Amino acid sequence: MTRLMLVFAVVLGATVTAQADEKVYVGEGRYACSEDSADCAVLKQRNEEQTRRARDRNDYEQRSDRAERHEREYLRDYESDRY
Repeated sequence: MTRLMLVFAVVLGATVTAQADEKVYVGEGRYACSEDSADCAVLKQRNEEQTRRARDRNDYEQRSDRAERHEREYLRDYESDRY
């Protein structure tokens, strides 16, 4: 019985290790996996959230840059008309 439990534990450990190996780091804090498990669903959701945050951050930076350019143009036009 003890031997059977030991074999079962080894097989179960190998399965867990094999599942863990299916997750591959692809860079920028993102992982990829090849199956439709709950772990993969969580990884996909995290990847989507990171992508959305990066997109939002880029959009914010672009809007800020446009606003700064607009303000500089306005000040330049205002100063040139005044003098």
